[in-house]
Amino acid sequence: MKKGKNLILSLLTGLFLGLAFPPLPFSFLAFVGFVPIFIVLERKPKRPYLLIYLLFSVYHLITNWWLSSWQPNADPYLIVSGIAVWLVHPFFFMLPFVFYKIIRKRTSFEFAILLFPFIWTVFEWSRTFSDIAYSWLTIGYTQVYNIYWLQFIDITGIFGASFLIVLINSLILIVMKKVQENKLMPEPSDVINIKGVKLILSIIVSVLIIPYIYGIIKVSAYNFDKIKSESRITRIGVVQGNINPWRKWEVSTLEQIFIHRDLHDSLIKKVGKLDLVVWPETAITFHSIELNSEYNLNFLLDNLTQNETSLFAGFADIVSLKPGERISATSKKYFGDESKYYNSFNSAIVLNYDPIMTQNPQIYHKMRLTPFGERVPYVEHLKFALKWLEWGVGISSWSIGTEQKNLIIENPERIFKIAPIICIESVFPDFVRNFSKLGAEVFCVVTNDGWYDHTFGPEQHYQIAVARAIENRKFLVRCANTGISGVIQPNGLSLIKAPQYQKLAFASEVPLMNEITFYSQHGDWLPLLSLVVLVGAIVFLFFQYFVKNKF
Repeated sequence: MKKGKNLILSLLTGLFLGLAFPPLPFSFLAFVGFVPIFIVLERKPKRPYLLIYLLFSVYHLITNWWLSSWQPNADPYLIVSGIAVWLVHPFFFMLPFVFYKIIRKRTSFEFAILLFPFIWTVFEWSRTFSDIAYSWLTIGYTQVYNIYWLQFIDITGIFGASFLIVLINSLILIVMKKVQENKLMPEPSDVINIKGVKLILSIIVSVLIIPYIYGIIKVSAYNFDKIKSESRITRIGVVQGNINPWRKWEVSTLEQIFIHRDLHDSLIKKVGKLDLVVWPETAITFHSIELNSEYNLNFLLDNLTQNETSLFAGFADIVSLKPGERISATSKKYFGDESKYYNSFNSAIVLNYDPIMTQNPQIYHKMRLTPFGERVPYVEHLKFALKWLEWGVGISSWSIGTEQKNLIIENPERIFKIAPIICIESVFPDFVRNFSKLGAEVFCVVTNDGWYDHTFGPEQHYQIAVARAIENRKFLVRCANTGISGVIQPNGLSLIKAPQYQKLAFASEVPLMNEITFYSQHGDWLPLLSLVVLVGAIVFLFFQYFVKNKF
């Protein structure tokens, strides 16, 4: 019977955290989500890590079930990959609980549970590194609909939201522990008279209320109309081509370019002159060496010059290796000449309509690639397995970009810098904030979430971009092949949020923001501080153990 209760309580944690994650509307459950599993752990069950694995399997199933696509066109590779992530990913979530249990054995419940927010923050931060980095399920994202409470992440980053969520869980557990130690269950009015409870409850209320006060001020301060009256304004168009992602690599590249160009042209006819038009990720797929390697895009430049508009588009870049250059695991043999090699990059390209003013084109190579979908993790050490692990859709096995840089939109009337953020790069907060530190005045995210149409995936990806806009106080223009495209304000509210699964184009006035927030300037200082606290606690416990056993 006790085993059954422990299992139910453990699964409740997975259920609460899953229901709190967008697009589900129960964000408040995150503030109590960890409570059930710690109640179980205090009972010292026989197989605690099995329970932890199962609860995070539930969390993953609710939040990331869409990774397998589950569409009629979905290929077996994607379905198997999604199932594999579901089975493997929960193991990573066991790590912070391993650290917690080690510390708990050597100290009091209060000390260990108050240290857990620091442990959890370091854990989430660690998931932004390496080739297998996947920080999609960061607990802070549960509050992206709780927009007023979330505004403080312009100071702490999204990991600050995670820290406070886990801290509230920890404080609730301490209150519950004190009530339990009081033997007889007191009346609710008597709870605050238990020693220390009044202070803890006041901290919980403060952690909930103070961010709201800050958020009300900030949401008002970054109101669109107010910013518009104080900033330089650019006019940006967005083209959502709505091209089937499973077919786009099989049909004519030029045909797809013309779909986007026609939407582009019709938008300008409708709204007038634009400074920039954005096309989605890999809107320009592979066509030929002349187009993709030598950048012979005169047919596009002529159109841009006629419309007096610059273009920012997803692009498949092909870079030929020079004699003597290192051939990497992702290098491919040249077309028709197996003695030569080239690297392919998932890229973004800027074409300015006035080539006299600036060099054309400007290209950014994607630096944070989707594990397995775009590049096999640690492929340098897994060459033997490449043919089994490589996805067969599109080019695949992209090479990694080496230079993070902004791209310059330059024409006779206006010059400004955009952050070229491609797809999953928007999930990495410290990476994105570097664009702001480098001088980006507006964020442009291009993506193709069409692999996951009619699932939670596109909405989650859109809401993660909301966090990036707040952290850096930048307008974020998002262009997705099948949606969700839109314009997000620096306070996280959507100025435009276009419908999915439609061919469409829209335009918006977008204020250019030069502000560098505390987070933009200092990055992930909170996880670093948490790491220092965690190391300090371990040293303290070790010293305490040493002194106790020596004397």
